[in-house]
Amino acid sequence: LEGTVATIWWCGCKHPSASLAHELLHIQLQLNGYRRIRVGISNIASPETIKRLMDCIDNEIQHHKIYPVFISMGFTPEQFYRDSDAEVEQFLRQAVGNGFTSVADASIVFFSLIAPGGTLTDAAKEDIRNQLNTIDGGKYESALDGILRAISDWTQSQSSDAREYIKQVLLAIHPIENLTWYGFASSARPPSGDGVFVDLEFSVMEP
Repeated sequence: LEGTVATIWWCGCKHPSASLAHELLHIQLQLNGYRRIRVGISNIASPETIKRLMDCIDNEIQHHKIYPVFISMGFTPEQFYRDSDAEVEQFLRQAVGNGFTSVADASIVFFSLIAPGGTLTDAAKEDIRNQLNTIDGGKYESALDGILRAISDWTQSQSSDAREYIKQVLLAIHPIENLTWYGFASSARPPSGDGVFVDLEFSVMEP
């Protein structure tokens, strides 16, 4: 959704009605007050990882809010994502097996693990989560627990404004000296641009 114009890209799939409903629910959430993350600047990981993390949070946090509505419309859990979701268990097991370079990197995979709906069974989720918690002596467990609490709070809230919950997620990933800002326009920059400081405030120099 850009201003008053919504664009939905489509391709052939097994459940076109479910796919259209999924995208329309994204638009409805944004019309109800959710503001998409368009840019992120942070010291908690490399710029490439921050781009992936912000895109992940923006998409997945919406999924947690719209999924119950999707199910109430008569669709089934496995219809919530694209057809390739059938391969998500293989992807997750491989990612966990390879390990991670940062908490942010682990968090991106974790969002796929806790995503609502889909084809992944509860037993598989529990098994993969247990494996994730053993990596590097449980290095990521506390951060991932914090993410889960933030998502639970967001899902249970009646608001479509996710700013406070996104802050909770990012502080769970990096709770100390977190220099993170995200904006609602791709051209926005801190400190005066339209966006949110997660913890400490800072400014950036324009090239």
